[in-house]
Amino acid sequence: MTYGGNDPLGHVISLNIHRRHLASDQRAAAAIEAEAIADKFRQEAKQRQLATLKQNATVTQKIEERADRNENLSDHKLAETFGTNQSVIRT
Repeated sequence: MTYGGNDPLGHVISLNIHRRHLASDQRAAAAIEAEAIADKFRQEAKQRQLATLKQNATVTQKIEERADRNENLSDHKLAETFGTNQSVIRT
């Protein structure tokens, strides 16, 4: 049997529930347990997202700092080339 959907976990759970012929109270208990596991997965996913956001913010900040340094360097080169100072060029 080959699975071709987009929810493999749901598919496996569904197959097992039907295969076992669980009573309604047993299915309810399984659903409660699955919800607890899903909450754990959601929390882990949120932590990964926050870590990625923090990492991206750090990278963005470094890129902006580098751009500022490059801009200052460019201003310095222009001022040097034209025999003036950077403050004149920045205005």
